[in-house]
Amino acid sequence: MAEFLTAKELAIKVSICLVVLVAVMCLCALVGTQNISLEKVFAGPGQKAGDNIDYEIFIYRLQRVILAALVGAALACSGVVLQAILRNPLADPYILGISSGAGLGVIIATLSGITWTFWSGSPIGLFAFGGALITVWLVWYIGHFTGKSQITSLLLAGVVINAFFSAIIMFLTSIAKSEQVYSTIFWLMGNITEKSFTVLWVSAGCILAGIIVLFALCHRLNVLALGQEEAKGLGVDAARTR
Repeated sequence: MAEFLTAKELAIKVSICLVVLVAVMCLCALVGTQNISLEKVFAGPGQKAGDNIDYEIFIYRLQRVILAALVGAALACSGVVLQAILRNPLADPYILGISSGAGLGVIIATLSGITWTFWSGSPIGLFAFGGALITVWLVWYIGHFTGKSQITSLLLAGVVINAFFSAIIMFLTSIAKSEQVYSTIFWLMGNITEKSFTVLWVSAGCILAGIIVLFALCHRLNVLALGQEEAKGLGVDAARTR
């Protein structure tokens, strides 16, 4: 039987994980094709631009490392929530087709030749977010109105939509121009070369807000993971929480 952590134990473990995360992020920013001197990095803030190359390389790498950490946090949170709602350890954004929906939004934006900017950055992220939202709605709609077992129907609907959107992505990739294919594949593989600090801070704010909301709903999600009937008996509206 699983053991529950006390608030103190949870705080200690979370603190240790955060310290390890920050240490690994700094190490990743220091190590690369060109190693960086830690002494020069600390001396960088007081120098003019161009005088300390090590510091500038460190900042450039750190942006990508922070973005990768934010993406990992978002995927981890979404996976935990999906597993709690569907009561299935296999449920994640990939199995349910959410990632494929985001990828389809990206390739549509790329093939459309969009040139306008959003907050001094590419609007491709907006199309990816829109594609993911549409996919969530489709999976929920199909799973809710097909079959007696809603959880099983949701998983099967996600698998079908994932395969369907993946096929569309492959077709659109086959008819796209070479430069469009390169940019799309590079993005789908996990492009984290975002140079705009504005986009980075906006992403961090959105992800942090989502995490705060999930923490506020953690008790309901824990009860929901016990099952729909058990949740109903404990006073949690399963349909509304989902």
